[in-house]
Amino acid sequence: MNKNNKLSKVAENVLAMVEDGLKNDKLPMWTQSWNGAGSNIPINYATNKAYKGLNCYLTWVAMENKYKNNYWLTYNQIIQMMKLKRTKKGLVTEDGKKFTGKILKPLSDGKQKASPVEFWTIKYKLKDKWKTFTKAQYEKAIKSGTHTEEDFYKYLGLGGIYNVFNIEQTNLPLPKAKKKKKYKVTDSEKLFDEIMDGFEGSPKLEKMEMPYGSCPHYIPKKHKIVMPLITQYQSKDEDNGHLNWFKTASHEAVHSSGHESVLGRDGIVNIGEWEGHKERYATEELIAEMGASMIMDWYGFNYEKTIQNTQAYIKGWLGRIKEDPSTLIDAMRHSNKAVSRILNIK
Repeated sequence: MNKNNKLSKVAENVLAMVEDGLKNDKLPMWTQSWNGAGSNIPINYATNKAYKGLNCYLTWVAMENKYKNNYWLTYNQIIQMMKLKRTKKGLVTEDGKKFTGKILKPLSDGKQKASPVEFWTIKYKLKDKWKTFTKAQYEKAIKSGTHTEEDFYKYLGLGGIYNVFNIEQTNLPLPKAKKKKKYKVTDSEKLFDEIMDGFEGSPKLEKMEMPYGSCPHYIPKKHKIVMPLITQYQSKDEDNGHLNWFKTASHEAVHSSGHESVLGRDGIVNIGEWEGHKERYATEELIAEMGASMIMDWYGFNYEKTIQNTQAYIKGWLGRIKEDPSTLIDAMRHSNKAVSRILNIK
């Protein structure tokens, strides 16, 4: 790993998992359905909010440990949900009795391992002196009249890291499994049309019979996806052609999310600029392929061939990833953001 790249503890964990997976031909992928939590998106059990960005690697951790639930909590949230209180003498129950139980399930080979999670906060910096203000200082400056909102730059910055545990690592009762809606793979084209209808800022979608050698593509200037007819895919692979078509269409949809009218991603907005073209292209292709894999899994459409294709695709960029590990980190952050926008996941 290039030591010049300042990566968070979360990013380091992700890279370690991916590098190990590539080494053993078992690259982590979103390929499992979960009890309760929706597919590949990990959920905070206490707040019922989805983890986003790089924090979605929690799904890989769940898969690696064979957890059936993709729910996560901080240690303090576990304590609160067990209805315990902290005192100087330790944890006590609601009726004031000393708690003698265990918060986490004991392991024969050691302690339960926590997983780091990033959290991001709004940062405030004066435009003229570049002095950083805390939120409290910013609000005080505005309220007192010494500064106005226009005096500051506001941006998202890494607030820090906290640790979470899967609910199956705790002694909390497990949630009841929810029935997940099943989608017919033969209706994949209809489903994709519905996805585009619900995608805010979606591109135009043109389906046409393409001559041999032509490829599906997204045209940024026209904000348009061009796809072959699904029958062309089915003629090549009668059993899985519809899945290949859906995967390809999802790949192009993720590209389209980078349009300036949607998420304004560098790899799409500045696609015509030659300087940095190789880097932008590498990252953008990783974003699209990883995002397409997430969409496939969200609807339960993953099957062995598409998983193998995605792994091979990402392996093709392994040199670029090793040269600059932040490429993969950026791709993971942006792919999750794209999928959340396309599927309207809050």
